[in-house]
Order: sequence, then structure tokens, then C-alpha cells
Amino acid sequence: MNEVETTCGNVAIHAPDRDDDRWASQRTTTGDCDMGVIHEYTRAEAIADGTLVDVSETGRRAGFLNPVAMTATVYDEYVRVPEGLTHQDETGRLRDILCALHMAIKTGANSKRGEGENPLGFWLYVQDGGGDAEKVLLKAYCAPGDGGEPVITITRADGD
Repeated sequence: MNEVETTCGNVAIHAPDRDDDRWASQRTTTGDCDMGVIHEYTRAEAIADGTLVDVSETGRRAGFLNPVAMTATVYDEYVRVPEGLTHQDETGRLRDILCALHMAIKTGANSKRGEGENPLGFWLYVQDGGGDAEKVLLKAYCAPGDGGEPVITITRADGD
């Protein structure tokens, strides 16, 4: 099998070469004519419409060299401060997520997958206002962005 290697920060990602025959079911052809893309939904569009939240500026301060975004679901559930929780703010909660991911990338200690795997699972504790902190598993994907550059996207473990 041919593999394509890309890097995202300090993480190398190995993915099957799309020309490999095992990817044939994902290529659409009719006879000798390749079918063109019918619709493309870009990362920029996902950020513009609110499906993704760009957290790159805070990510850079946390040590990320590549753009970072998270799904709106992750942002709403784990970054927004629950009502009545007065000792936390969104900036701190976002930094907690980014620092947990940064540590998982550097050490692999919080990962459920092997080193260099994509997605990378990482654990953190989140205070929800109802008492004890909840242990949650998030996933981070490193993949090509709209211009082919490596970008990181954080999702819930179920892929929300």
C-alpha cells in the first residue's frame, strides 16, 4: 500500500494514498470519464457559518503552529461557562482544552491510540456546574486545510 505522510506540528500522519485501489469505492467514475465534484464544503465556510469555531489565536499562545478549530458542539459544551459557575471563564476553559491536547500530542500520555495516529484522542476534566468535574474524551484531527496546509480540528469523541 502506498502511503502519504504529512506533518502537523510534531505529529506525523500516515494516510493511504488516494490512488491506492482500496480507495476505488470513493472515486466516482462513469466509463472512462471521471465525475467532477458536485459540492465542496470548505473549512472557511464551516467557520463562517458557525459549524466550526476558529481558536487559532489562543492555540498559538498554547504552542500550536498550525490553525486550530473546534466544532461548535465542543465549544458550546466545554468552553462556554455554565450558568452559575462564577469561578471560571471561557478563555481559561479553552486554554485547558488546548493545553490538554498539546500535552497529548507531546507525550501521547492521554491518547487512546498509538503515537502519530489520526485522530488523536485526549482526556480532560470539565466542570459543568453540577458538582464534580466530568471526565470527557475529545478527538483532534490533523488534516489538510482548504489550501492543503495542516490544520487541527477538535471534535467530541462521537465525532459530533
